[in-house]
Amino acid sequence: MDRKNLIKLITQAAQAATSRYFRVLSKELYERNREETIKQITVAVDKLLKKTVDAAIQNVDGLFSDDITVIDTSEIVLILFPEESRLLLAKSIKQETLTILAKAMARECNLYLDIAQETKVYTDEMLLQIPIEQIEEFEWEYLEVAVENTPPSVMDKIVNLLAAVAAAGYWHSIVTKITEEFERATIRAQRIFQNNEVGTQNNRSRFKNFLAGIFNKTWRKSRGRVVGQTEASNAINGSRKATIQSMREDAHLPVRAVWISALLPTTRDGHAALDGVPEDENGNWSVNGIDVPYPAHFTLPPEDRVNCLCSIMHEVTE
Repeated sequence: MDRKNLIKLITQAAQAATSRYFRVLSKELYERNREETIKQITVAVDKLLKKTVDAAIQNVDGLFSDDITVIDTSEIVLILFPEESRLLLAKSIKQETLTILAKAMARECNLYLDIAQETKVYTDEMLLQIPIEQIEEFEWEYLEVAVENTPPSVMDKIVNLLAAVAAAGYWHSIVTKITEEFERATIRAQRIFQNNEVGTQNNRSRFKNFLAGIFNKTWRKSRGRVVGQTEASNAINGSRKATIQSMREDAHLPVRAVWISALLPTTRDGHAALDGVPEDENGNWSVNGIDVPYPAHFTLPPEDRVNCLCSIMHEVTE
């Protein structure tokens, strides 16, 4: 093998090694940032749900007025969890979550660019054995991106994404699911009352304890973590996509986004099939017939969005 082909072979090997190295770093970064974001959202939602449940338990007293003798499930739920409480809960969860997500997204943009820069240094060290003048055509400028501050164009994309997420209807759907759980609990609790009759002080205490037992800290943290897992994936993937777009459009670097599936036993078949697939000419992937710009996008239905662990990273196209 002549020297030119040897240099080419070593260069290709360096590219392949760098790609694997970057994928590992990229995945580690994603998981670290995502888990930290999930923890923060879980704590925030837990506190909001605790206030809601405590208020509902206090509202049990309204079920035991002297002029009430029979009450149906829908009336009980309205007393325990009135409409104004539902609206406030939806608004509060949205505000708390978006505040946490905004910080996570900016952090992801900067850290992702940092890792791109670190990958460049790593690759340069691998190629030190080859005289630089002999590989002049092999350039790494595509990773020469400033990492001191989040680029304004990236921040604009983040703001636009957050605005779209804020306008999404699923914040109320979160509360709808909680309302359904109140209804199911109420149906179970009605066995406390014989023939739906509102009874004694003892029944009042039993009903309060019953609600406190169902809507406990385990339940609250579980609901908070689902919100956190889903929205963190949406936000962090969105910020990565914004970063990759900025690298391509603003820095004119030959890069594109690639879907990275978690490839766990819980990974959806449609998501696993997209592992390693680059974005199409419109910057999208088709997930069971729905075009989205990144995994866990807020326009996906719950069956293709909730708890999605997939991520994206960039690859060089030239």
